[in-house]
Amino acid sequence: MLSFLVGILCGGAATLMKLLVGWIHDLAMPSVPGGRLCWWLLLVPVVGVLIVGAFCRYVVKDNIEHGTELIRKHLTLKRYRMRRSTMWSSLVGASITLGCGGSAGAEGPIALTGAGLGSNLGKYFRLPDKMIGVLLAVGAGAGIAGIFKSPIGGALYTIEVLAMQLSVAGVIALFAACLTSSTVAYLLSGMTLDIDFVPRVEFSPQMTLAAIILGVICGVYSFYYSHTMRLTENRLDALRNPWVKNVASGLLIGVIVMFFPTLYGEGYGIIGDSLGGHFERILGDTLWSGATSQWALPLLLGAVLLLKGIACSATNSGGGVAGDFTPTLFAGAMLGTFAAMTANALWGLDMSVSDYAFWGMAGVMAGAIQAPLMAIFLVAEMSGDLRMFFPLMVVAVISYSVVSLLSHHWVPIRRTWLHNDFHKLLK
Repeated sequence: MLSFLVGILCGGAATLMKLLVGWIHDLAMPSVPGGRLCWWLLLVPVVGVLIVGAFCRYVVKDNIEHGTELIRKHLTLKRYRMRRSTMWSSLVGASITLGCGGSAGAEGPIALTGAGLGSNLGKYFRLPDKMIGVLLAVGAGAGIAGIFKSPIGGALYTIEVLAMQLSVAGVIALFAACLTSSTVAYLLSGMTLDIDFVPRVEFSPQMTLAAIILGVICGVYSFYYSHTMRLTENRLDALRNPWVKNVASGLLIGVIVMFFPTLYGEGYGIIGDSLGGHFERILGDTLWSGATSQWALPLLLGAVLLLKGIACSATNSGGGVAGDFTPTLFAGAMLGTFAAMTANALWGLDMSVSDYAFWGMAGVMAGAIQAPLMAIFLVAEMSGDLRMFFPLMVVAVISYSVVSLLSHHWVPIRRTWLHNDFHKLLK
């Protein structure tokens, strides 16, 4: 019964967070004129990060930057009793961060909110610590299920990313909470999905080679993406004064989004344009809004891909409160669009750009987060269309394997950004 209650609360919290992000975005950032620099974009992220930094230091009096890491820490140390402020602090912090242009996602904060709800419900009903730990993990998965409207994806977040070992009763409670949370979020949003995607072509065996190639590309890019995040985080951590760190982080985000407004916020609108084939809209609010060359959009996307990891890390590690999953979905959609458009332009092919953008979402998430199962099901459930399940699986597994090989033979990737315990599930 408590798992159902956790699911209802998490679904409502996920919907509330989306509404708050949209409201703050509309308040802080009116329409952006295309074709020239908008200096307001430079200021808004600085103000947002400063507000959130002060909120964390003086109101919450806790570090809530990396939600998934904090949940793992509580589970590892068996500190299942979370503070009451956890139920609302990351929700408020993420809404301000993302509404003011933070180039990241809402999944880490909503997972932490769900974990706080589960833990505090367990404390309220005086459950033993072990049961409180189960509700904490259930709440984290329900938060992910609600924000993405993906019940299986949310459950796999707890099992695969958090590596939480659950009994049969715990697994049933987890799936009950995730299904309830995603259903509540679906109903409260007017029964709409976050991704409106219809495959342009039917997948055929002849397209398998293209899916494998895209998987390799996603794996190489995921390796680059993760290391740019790590390097940016290290540079920001070197700044000891929190106010200086907040300003530096906000300015870095501001400069990037001022030149590339495509990177402002979570980017669901841009993902929708890629999947819907409305590629002219991606150029619409940029300095290249009037460009007519066939290379204008691929070049823009190439620059966006190079900068996305930096912008995301600056958002998450410089004082803002945000998540790591949505940025990988955004980068994957941009990478699939870039790869298909470039191939069509260079070799005169007729590849369905929108379909490859869809596959790329699972590829970069699987490679960058190192959670292939969650990536496959989450992307499929977000669209509500399972006809492309096989290519999603191929791209995700290949990308995950490429990153594993590169990180093993070259430079190990920090656990800050990747979950490397997936290998334990295979043993």
